[in-house]
Amino acid sequence: MELSAEGLRCRAKEPVDPLLNAFMMIAVPAEGGERLVRCEGHVAHSHFDGQACVFGVCFDRIFEEDRPYFDDYLSR
Repeated sequence: MELSAEGLRCRAKEPVDPLLNAFMMIAVPAEGGERLVRCEGHVAHSHFDGQACVFGVCFDRIFEEDRPYFDDYLSR
């Protein structure tokens, strides 16, 4: 998985439909352990690379109470 401020890129064994809405909980390292960052988004693109389905999710919303943990992780 590749993660950025705008979204993420993943691989899956099964096809993923473009424009599918998604709710995600992403575990990021935080002081004292891990923190689950809750996000909502949609599948922006999806294709098969010969081995797996590669797809990108654009974030539509990152829950405000989780945003500091998300931003801190990305800034490292």
